[in-house]
Amino acid sequence: MTRLIQLFIALVASGAMAAPPQVVVYPDGDDTDRPVSRAIDSGAFALPVSLDTATDVLRHIELRSSPVADELMLLLEDTTNLTRLRHYDGTSWSGDMTVHNDIGTGAARGFDAAYESLSGEGLVVYRRDGQTRVYFRTFDGSLSAQSEVNMGFSSTPDRVALAPNPDTDEILLIACDSASLRSVVWDGSSFSAATTLDSAFDGNALAWDAAWGPASGEAIVSWARDGDTSARYRTFDSGTWSGSLTGPALSERVERVIVAWDPSGSSDELLWVFGTTTALPPGDDDDDDDDDDDD
Repeated sequence: MTRLIQLFIALVASGAMAAPPQVVVYPDGDDTDRPVSRAIDSGAFALPVSLDTATDVLRHIELRSSPVADELMLLLEDTTNLTRLRHYDGTSWSGDMTVHNDIGTGAARGFDAAYESLSGEGLVVYRRDGQTRVYFRTFDGSLSAQSEVNMGFSSTPDRVALAPNPDTDEILLIACDSASLRSVVWDGSSFSAATTLDSAFDGNALAWDAAWGPASGEAIVSWARDGDTSARYRTFDSGTWSGSLTGPALSERVERVIVAWDPSGSSDELLWVFGTTTALPPGDDDDDDDDDDDD
């Protein structure tokens, strides 16, 4: 069975260019272990560029754009659990850089990446097979040595994710295992002590999300436990977490949560999307390991 892999599109940020180019990365239709890149310029696709050093069938593709330079980070995970990074400098792609050779197979994607909003330095986080800690590397043209952060998990994390502050170099790292949901804050050079957001979290690994508001400077993490018919949430502001709060009540069990602030920075409006047992929003299909879709 062929696993559905979404197309990921990222704007290459450039204040000097009237129409910044776009880049699409996707698996080759005839050879799904080979990622293909295509630039979009003035509404037209350039010829595909094969990034042809893959080792096995691709499982996940993640593309992150720098807020301060014409560059991208591309992360690729294949079915051997090997995770690699490639860098796009606005013109061409670098060779492969190994993030880790075995991030394990969890209930959801076990890695993420983000750029610091002021420095433009990258941060890559990932789990490791059989380990309870979260590991990370910084990226500034090359990957740093591996470091780790102890978030207090008792089992290997199911999912890790990053949410950058659009106004500072802070980045939220959120992760869950089968028993808890936790967070640490990156300040541009190191992580804070861990905060347990929910010590009784037992929802699926896609039932939480995080975002940082550009207007308020406040972050939100929202999640649902197994069986919840309303999402829970906590906010983070000036180094302090709120207590656990409850969102609007729904008529069905919450299976997926997506949050996004107004990116214009002109308001504190929040888009809050819930997937229920009968209506799931689009997004990662990480928990659909037997996806039969071919397109």
